[in-house]
Amino acid sequence: MPTTTRLLKIAPALISVAWLISLCLPALRLSNGEVWFGYNLLLMGWLGIVSFTLAWYANPLIATISLWWPRVTAETRLNLSLFIPLLSSTTYVITYLGGIPFDDGRHPIERFMVGYYLWQVTCVAPLALAVWCLYDAKRTEEDVHRAL
Repeated sequence: MPTTTRLLKIAPALISVAWLISLCLPALRLSNGEVWFGYNLLLMGWLGIVSFTLAWYANPLIATISLWWPRVTAETRLNLSLFIPLLSSTTYVITYLGGIPFDDGRHPIERFMVGYYLWQVTCVAPLALAVWCLYDAKRTEEDVHRAL
């Protein structure tokens, strides 16, 4: 079985498992010392649209690409997976421009923790895999043409 075929079968599962693990880990610490876990952010993150933090909206895309990964073309995978890191990166932009207020608005994020960084990995992994699969498909196509 070619490497790309194996990767197409296991990549969605690996991404999903890493995403689930990120929900169980501490994701951020607020300036008042409170620690939020990934599941807290998943439950409350949809409200981020109020502060122009669209990172939470990467989660449905991660689920979509994990479910549809083997069923779509390499180009479609690449197009879908481009939006995930773009959405997730809004957390960095807003945090460093002025902070994301929590609760009463006086407790911005003090630091990101391991759960957040694992979630970022699950946001970038589909893009990296899509680029690799597209490259591998093109390389295999060139090898076939050379062999003829």
